Amino acid sequence: MLIGQNDELRIKASISQTEILKHLLLTIPLLLWSMPLKAQNQETSIRCPGRTTYEMQYCAGKNRDQSERMLRHKLPRTYVDQWNQTTKKVCTKTFATYEQGSIYKQLVVSCADRLNRALLQEFKLMGN
Repeated sequence: MLIGQNDELRIKASISQTEILKHLLLTIPLLLWSMPLKAQNQETSIRCPGRTTYEMQYCAGKNRDQSERMLRHKLPRTYVDQWNQTTKKVCTKTFATYEQGSIYKQLVVSCADRLNRALLQEFKLMGN
């Protein structure tokens, strides 16, 4: 059986496509494995309050998480969960105008952190 020039080109093309797929299948897991390391290194290099929107959002989340942990030491879990639901609703409504903006999440998270810290201040004033 004779192989024509078109058949030969098709075979070469399928071989090169197969080789490309092999390389991709080998490199994709390596890329995915290294991504969390890069993200972790990025987070440790962020100095709050941050300069970029990403950094400011990261810092706002970090601050909110810290104030929430402090609340969990003062209140029962169910109270903190209800508090979080309520502050999220209040902050979401407060900044609804900015919902399509790039800083919307940061505004909502920062709002929740400020409310958490205001409540913590009340505990402090009451000697708790």
